[in-house]
Amino acid sequence: MQTIDDRMLNFKYGKTEAHFYPPMTQTIANKLFEVSDRWDELEHIAGGPRSLESLQTMMSQSDGLTSAVVALEGVVVDQAWTAAPELQGSRIVVANEQLALLQAMCRDAVLTTQSSLGVTSKDIAASMSSFEANHKLLMEGGSVRRLAAKTDVAGISEDPVALDLMHKAEMQWLALKPVLEAIVTGSPATETALRTIVESTASAVESMDSAATYWGTTTRTTTMMTLEILAPVPFTGDWPAGQTMRLAAQLAESLINEEQQILPGYKLKHVFHDDKCDASKNSQVVLAEMSAKDTYIALGGTGCSQACAATSSVASSIKLPFLSYECSSDFDPKLSDTNTYPDLTRMGTVTTPVTDVIKNMGDNFGWSHVIIISGDRSKYKKLADERKSKFESLGFSSEYKSPVQDDFNSIQTMMSEIKESTKGK
Repeated sequence: MQTIDDRMLNFKYGKTEAHFYPPMTQTIANKLFEVSDRWDELEHIAGGPRSLESLQTMMSQSDGLTSAVVALEGVVVDQAWTAAPELQGSRIVVANEQLALLQAMCRDAVLTTQSSLGVTSKDIAASMSSFEANHKLLMEGGSVRRLAAKTDVAGISEDPVALDLMHKAEMQWLALKPVLEAIVTGSPATETALRTIVESTASAVESMDSAATYWGTTTRTTTMMTLEILAPVPFTGDWPAGQTMRLAAQLAESLINEEQQILPGYKLKHVFHDDKCDASKNSQVVLAEMSAKDTYIALGGTGCSQACAATSSVASSIKLPFLSYECSSDFDPKLSDTNTYPDLTRMGTVTTPVTDVIKNMGDNFGWSHVIIISGDRSKYKKLADERKSKFESLGFSSEYKSPVQDDFNSIQTMMSEIKESTKGK
């Protein structure tokens, strides 16, 4: 029981040095915790006084645990197929089901000696039939259920290691099968027969576990589960820096995935959307994507400060970690206020010292006048006036100009005027 406790803890919270990784989606986490709750109930009974009554209760409770495990396996296979179609999810599930069937047959053979428990030879026969059908499926391939290709199990004729492991498992099964058949056909479950079943089951479980471990570890080293980052960035709009942000993010993503130092066993994948540098559009993208699927593990991108301010509360309410790739606090000083935006983390360029840098450059090159130029005056005048006052306090004379943003002739005329007025200065 302690081993199961340790495994359950590793599955829930991860233990990377032992190749256990935390659940990759909330749906999987929910199912896993349901399994954990069922196990806690069963463990409490198993650790208590031993009696026929407690055994009956355990058998009843074990059905609930089995159902929870099957539900968890279904969710994992479905989401693994979506994230990594090459993952042998169905094969691993069937291989582990074989282990459960072997142990169930041994248990039922022993429990047939207690008629009050309701276990009969028919239960053993049904498990034997399922075991052999699964063995054929693992050897020859097929579909676990008539749904989609995600439930397919490929044959192993091209895998000599798997063939050898499955042949060993088959030999152990052929040694166990006649003893079980004797119980099924009415032979008495003597102490000698039951001891043989227990010993043969242990050998069969060991062989089958080697095959299940092989598929599990081979898949783990050749396949990585995808972790998606939702990344609305400004490809268009007032500050269309999205192309640069996407390039940098994809470069970092590639290095992390190739080196496998930060997230071993996983690969990152950004899903980019154009938020048009607009706060409303950014929030709409986040809400629409999160309602469409639950595979996103974080919110990234978002370069415009207004969008950061608006989306921070959205990300916080849906418990989605939010890491902005820009969002200068110049346009909204409150972004630096961790009380106002407690869940917002920014990796933006620090622009606060820009006036001091220009002051040092001006002293070095003998500048006395600073001209501030912006786009849309209705958006940038407040910031420009703040910068103008700052420069004047540092000893510069300063002025602010703003041409018609989308009128190239207006921009050209303004720049010509600046050039003429600053000749020789």
